[in-house]
Amino acid sequence: MILLDLRNHGLSPRHEDMSYEAMADDVLATVSKLGVTTCHLVGHSMGGKVAAMCTHRRHHHEGQLRIRSLSMLDICPTAYSREEFSFLDKSFRSLEAIAQHWHLYSTKAQIYDALVVKEFPDPAFSRFILSNIVRNEEADGPLWKWVFNFDAIRQNHDNILDFPAELHNPTLPLGLSNTFPTFIMKGARSSFVKSSHLAKIKALFPSYSLATVAAAGHWLHAEQPEDTTNRMAQFIEYANSVESSQSQIQQHDAVVSP
Repeated sequence: MILLDLRNHGLSPRHEDMSYEAMADDVLATVSKLGVTTCHLVGHSMGGKVAAMCTHRRHHHEGQLRIRSLSMLDICPTAYSREEFSFLDKSFRSLEAIAQHWHLYSTKAQIYDALVVKEFPDPAFSRFILSNIVRNEEADGPLWKWVFNFDAIRQNHDNILDFPAELHNPTLPLGLSNTFPTFIMKGARSSFVKSSHLAKIKALFPSYSLATVAAAGHWLHAEQPEDTTNRMAQFIEYANSVESSQSQIQQHDAVVSP
């Protein structure tokens, strides 16, 4: 299993360009460097859209990674409006409020109690936010810093909401070749996967299925980790069985061909 931080996240390189083409190319270059030739792609939110873009961009890379399945968690391969993703603006403001005052505290526990919980009341998500606060080792810098590149992510707000229109055309190789199993898992309290999206999903990924995680919003993997993990494991097991069946059929055809 490869857990990859996208650019401007974690320890991955910082860059001002956060287009989906660029981020997908990062993923494809990484798996190629690691010698991976076949994989299951899984991504949440922006990461899910990056995973969808990888299925298209792989045609531009040597080796053309063979994708066994695609899973997108609480997101669809489409553009969203600022109104639909209004929580993102609110989250940016909350992160700024935390950073403005964290210099007053000497421990992460103090930051959590005084700032993080105030801005992000949900226990699971507040712990996730806290995990992204680390001490700044630079002698002349502030005491604390974000693990992610906050400035670059905020500057790319519109790019993150968008999605390349070229993928909406089902006559492209993407729409014709993506017959691998595709899984859309949404949070019951989230509105980012809508019935109006389903026709577009089917055009791009005809072998898709949809599931809903109860008592979860957009951050379903943080709010309901056990249910989300179990559903993912079941889907990947199913995808492996589909590939195995197809392989047996191909072998049989090879044997009976004249």
